[in-house]
Amino acid sequence: MRSTALAYKPEYDEVPVSTPEPLESNVVAIRADLNELKTDFRAAVTRIDNDIKAAVLKLETEIREMGKKAEKELKEFGAAIEKQISDMRLDIREMRGEDKALREKIDKNHETLSEKIDGVHSALNAKIDVTNERLVKMDRDVDRIGTRQAVLIWMIGVLGSAALALITVGKALNWF
Repeated sequence: MRSTALAYKPEYDEVPVSTPEPLESNVVAIRADLNELKTDFRAAVTRIDNDIKAAVLKLETEIREMGKKAEKELKEFGAAIEKQISDMRLDIREMRGEDKALREKIDKNHETLSEKIDGVHSALNAKIDVTNERLVKMDRDVDRIGTRQAVLIWMIGVLGSAALALITVGKALNWF
């Protein structure tokens, strides 16, 4: 068997180094480009700052104008609301007078209905009392009938037993 470790050949990451002169010239060129980029970047930032300041100034003036307009509209709206509230107060005062008259009428009707209900209530109570007396009398009658039935059944039972006993004694003594 062959080992895979023997088949592996490592690759080297090392790069051959050249002389320092080309590297230094590249660094100098990169620095020059970097300085140029810094200058361009600073100019762009200054331009953007100026644009932002101009936009902020413009927005501030627009906001102030809108604030004045909103203040005016709010004052007009407030005045309209105040007028509506005062109109509603007048309407409420008128309605209170009408409500008082209605309340008095309702109270009068309530008193009349209460008297009628009390009269009907008294009549119904009298009828209920009469019905209760009838039911009590009926209950007594049913109890009497039940008692009489029980006595009758006992009497039939005693007479039947006595008759059977008499027949049995008569047959035993050869009376029959």
